[in-house]
Amino acid sequence: MQKKTHLAFGLMLASIFFYLGMEFQYVLLVGFISFFPDIDWLIDKLWLKEDSTFKKVWFRILKSKSIHRTFLHNIWIMFALIVIFGLISRDLLTMFGVFIGYFSHLLLDSLTVSGVYWLWPYGDERIFGKKKFYKNGRFVTGDLKEKILFVFFIATGGLFLGLGFYKIQPTSQDAYQSAIIILIFLILGFVLIQRLTKGISIATSRMFKFRYYSTQTFD
Repeated sequence: MQKKTHLAFGLMLASIFFYLGMEFQYVLLVGFISFFPDIDWLIDKLWLKEDSTFKKVWFRILKSKSIHRTFLHNIWIMFALIVIFGLISRDLLTMFGVFIGYFSHLLLDSLTVSGVYWLWPYGDERIFGKKKFYKNGRFVTGDLKEKILFVFFIATGGLFLGLGFYKIQPTSQDAYQSAIIILIFLILGFVLIQRLTKGISIATSRMFKFRYYSTQTFD
């Protein structure tokens, strides 16, 4: 899946929990973590040359020419990151936010034709001879179905984000006034989730010094 789709899905899930009472800063955390696993794509395609010693050793040991969707696309790293953030923050909601963001990425990539080895390296037939705990689907990264998903994630996320902001505001007894306020917050939620998706995408691209990451395909 494209970067923007991962961000939109993670932010949509976080917006639902924001509506249920989770504080807004955790929405931002989920958005960032939903990008994190694709760092292995950056390592594979941008940071290492094809004839690098690391890649030669990687291929010799793991029988795979690609680093992407391997050591960062599995639940072991997800749990490790949850523990690290937990030790640093001492906050269960931070740990939950990391889980939601990371799990959302693995789940979306499991819908693509390339799929994910959830327990990698265990279950990778290139290493162990048999494929286990591998999940894939029919989505091709960047195709029309993904674009439809992206619009759905933005719309749904904006809905829950807007309703979440409305819940924490003083309520009005006037039905007409309440309807206007709800509409305003729904528009705010829709605009904000679009801004967050774009903003986190730009911020992470600058952080990892790659301008065009958000438009790349990763199958």
